[in-house]
Amino acid sequence: MQSRKVLQTQMNPSPTDQTGPTRSSAENMHAQSTQRKKFWPALFSAMIRVTGVILVLCAIPIFLALGVYGYYQISGLIVEGIWVRSISLSGLTLPEAAARLEENYNADPTLTLVDSDDPTRIWQMHPAVFGLGIDSWATAESAHAIGHRPSITSSVMGILIGFKDGFSLEPIPRLNVDLARSELSQWATIVEVPSIDGSLHIEGTEAVGSPGIAGKELDIDKTMIALAADPLAVLEYGFLPLVMKPIPPAIGDVSPWVAEAESLIHSNLKLSAYDPVLDQSLEWDPSPKKFASWIIIERNDDAFQISLDRERIKDDLQDWIASFGSERDLDLEIALAAALDSMEMGQSDPLIVHYLPTIRQVKPGETLTSIAAQVGIPYWKIMEFNPQITGRGLVTLSSITIPPPDAMLPLPVVPNKRIVISIPDQHLWAYQDGECIYDFVISTGIDRSPTMAGIFQVQSHEINAYASNWDLYMPNFMGIYEAVPGFMNGIHGLPLLSNGRRLWANVLGEPASFGCIILDLEPAEQLYSWAEDGVVVEIQP
Repeated sequence: MQSRKVLQTQMNPSPTDQTGPTRSSAENMHAQSTQRKKFWPALFSAMIRVTGVILVLCAIPIFLALGVYGYYQISGLIVEGIWVRSISLSGLTLPEAAARLEENYNADPTLTLVDSDDPTRIWQMHPAVFGLGIDSWATAESAHAIGHRPSITSSVMGILIGFKDGFSLEPIPRLNVDLARSELSQWATIVEVPSIDGSLHIEGTEAVGSPGIAGKELDIDKTMIALAADPLAVLEYGFLPLVMKPIPPAIGDVSPWVAEAESLIHSNLKLSAYDPVLDQSLEWDPSPKKFASWIIIERNDDAFQISLDRERIKDDLQDWIASFGSERDLDLEIALAAALDSMEMGQSDPLIVHYLPTIRQVKPGETLTSIAAQVGIPYWKIMEFNPQITGRGLVTLSSITIPPPDAMLPLPVVPNKRIVISIPDQHLWAYQDGECIYDFVISTGIDRSPTMAGIFQVQSHEINAYASNWDLYMPNFMGIYEAVPGFMNGIHGLPLLSNGRRLWANVLGEPASFGCIILDLEPAEQLYSWAEDGVVVEIQP
């Protein structure tokens, strides 16, 4: 019990056991209340003082910012830290900034125009010619606006950012589209490269062609698109590509015309002329050089027209004809047509040489009949050329016109067949393409009614002609010339009298007829079938 009491005493000491003066519980509570009342005012006062300090500290930059804002608003200057590319506009007035930009960008720039297809073709000029440049005033206004915005907050923020980090602005380009297009239209004639048309000409014996070369011209629309798409880049680099478009030549590939001219130069032209009197063929084979001299090349818009100079061909044909001699001739127009046909089709029919009349001096005592016998032309044909002669007797004229040797060839000549008759040999030969295919014994006219020598022609066919003068029939008769008008001498088989008697079978090989050429019956039939009208009959004296 004692120990418990002691313990309680220790655990609950009495007031008398504490150090210093002692207070009652009421007094303690009063003291504590008083202390609380003094603490809160002090704390509030301290907070007010701290807030004041904070507000003062915060107000200083605000007042400073407002002061700076007011400064720039009143001065109108561009705020600090404003750059247009590498050009500072800080602290400048709007006109000063515009002037600085104008000096740096527009005072003396160079714009290089470059052919987009050929970098070696360049031209230099001032970009203002195209209405191209920096809009200095608009650019200065954009710089000025950073610190001079309608909102104070945004203006102050702009000023603060300018001071801290700065602003880098892009210059604002200026482009007068109408002026640029107008100027490009004028430059089009300067930068244009005309196309070169293909050419064709003859050198020696060759056709020489040069292909056309395309030119180029300014594509104004595409160049304007490139310029308007980024005029600032054009100014910055000082480089404007001129977009070009091709100008095709009117004549490009000339190879078809070269081939055509070459074909003409190397044409296989070979004219043949046949002389029925001399049984002679005359050839004309012009050289490629001659062909080349005939070719005419003319330009016709977008094509060449290749033709032959007919007058030159006629001149060369005339030279060829002149080589025949003064007595022989060809129809020049017919010869030209044959030459052109030969070039086009590769062949032509032989031309027939014609002879010209000649003048013969009349010797004393000559008669028209004797002259006819000498020249191989019937007297009546000579009279056609000399109408002043009235009879077959003596010719009183000093000279007469002798018909040409081919005067007795009224029909178109068959050039590949010929009948040759020899009066001295009393023989007949028939030729085809130069080869003798028939060889017959004949009888010609007796002395008082001779067969005329000369160049004649098969003119008619009559299977069994009747000669009323002698009352006889002439089988397989081919008329070859009129001895007198209306009396045709010809070639036929052994004649048959109306009484049935066959004449001259036993005298073939000797003159026997009254002017005709007589063959045995079978040869006459063969010759009759072989020789058509037009075959030349040459009777040799």
